Amino acid sequence: MKYPGLILITTLIMSCSTQQEQSDDSPLEDPAAFVTRAERHYEEFGEYRSRVSWLRATYINFDSNWLFTRVNAEDTAHKVEFAKAAARYNKVEVSPELRRKLERIKLGLNLAAADEPGAATRLAETNSRMATLYSTGTVQLGDKTVSRNDLETLMGTVRDPRQLAQMWHKWREVTQPMAADYANMVSLANQGARELGYADTGEMWRLRYEMPADEFSAEMMRLWAQVSPLYKALHCHVRAKLNQAYGDDVVPPDSPIRADLLGNMWAQSWSNIYDLLLVDTAQSPVPDLSQRLVCRGYTPEKMVRAGVDFF
Repeated sequence: MKYPGLILITTLIMSCSTQQEQSDDSPLEDPAAFVTRAERHYEEFGEYRSRVSWLRATYINFDSNWLFTRVNAEDTAHKVEFAKAAARYNKVEVSPELRRKLERIKLGLNLAAADEPGAATRLAETNSRMATLYSTGTVQLGDKTVSRNDLETLMGTVRDPRQLAQMWHKWREVTQPMAADYANMVSLANQGARELGYADTGEMWRLRYEMPADEFSAEMMRLWAQVSPLYKALHCHVRAKLNQAYGDDVVPPDSPIRADLLGNMWAQSWSNIYDLLLVDTAQSPVPDLSQRLVCRGYTPEKMVRAGVDFF
């Protein structure tokens, strides 16, 4: 069944806005029935939210931002209600599968809003402002106005260190006004997380890995201790290669690497400077990974299934 876009959005807004969850002193619903009801809501509301998000991502204007803010506020409010309802089953004996689903409902929020009038809307409006600024931000390079996407491409192709530094700093001038909104978002989200029984949003996120938050932090540090020697060696290799390309003035051999030289606007990937980092293949041949996968009988489908099995 197909609905005209605005009629569908309006209908869903009205129906979702009228839903009410159980109060803390109401009789407990059968846990399996509660989980089924929550799953049905997430399935129906999830499609609605995805359609509004896609509309806003492809047509950023006042109206799409209004819809995006509205649906995010409703989504947060409903998830807070479901999370608090799920917490009422903490001491109820249920099957392991049902317990896991209840825990996922409790931890289904990315950012929790406080249980007070307007809190979910304030959080959604804050996030919408930041997302809009980030998506529509531009910088001026000479006589050209450059969008974020184009700037990201340039960061991966330009090799002039002065231009790279200019692009890096200009983009951060664009995003600087987000600082106050970001701090406000953290404050609002932490307040909501505390009302759900967590120390803060960080603890709520770490608990998604199905172990106590402190144990997760300790495990992360244990794993980091294992890989850090390799990372430091790789970092030294990258610095040495960049020093060969740019010289001591730009890349001192005993100092941290300038982030803008790494070919990525957030210094999160080094793939765009791969050509500068190559080793002597005559001495250290680069293996053909595609050929090795073929020899082991990997097809595109088998590769996807291997990835799914890993995670």
